[in-house]
Amino acid sequence: MGISLDSPETVTRYVVALHSYIRHSMLLFEPTTIDATNVKVIHLEIRVKNDKYDQSKKTPFNPQHDKFQKKGKGKAKKTVTTKKEDEET
Repeated sequence: MGISLDSPETVTRYVVALHSYIRHSMLLFEPTTIDATNVKVIHLEIRVKNDKYDQSKKTPFNPQHDKFQKKGKGKAKKTVTTKKEDEET
């Protein structure tokens, strides 16, 4: 006597056992079979993994970081002088 993998109880138990971020996404899809659910879970896991990898490459904006702090150098006010074409110096 085997367990039916496509029964609603089995699918529900499978979804409940998933990690919370995947579980919430899977409930939006209203899973009906283990096979279809498993395919969607794999796609979600790959997407989350790729998103984390992409975010690790980005440097978050941090105004406290040295790169963004104003240094003492170059704080003097710079003025620009322009010459009129008619004037000669």
